[in-house]
Amino acid sequence: MIQTLQAKTLTLHDVKTKFNFQLVESEQFFREWIDNLPHNKDVEISS
Repeated sequence: MIQTLQAKTLTLHDVKTKFNFQLVESEQFFREWIDNLPHNKDVEISS
């Protein structure tokens, strides 16, 4: 059974424990944010 939680009643501690969130300080975690990505073509931008 899925339990629904009201976001307004959650604390940061609840989020960390219920969803097993962890702080990640590794620069490699989201490589796509720091890699050189290709630029969008004009056709892609105007769509």
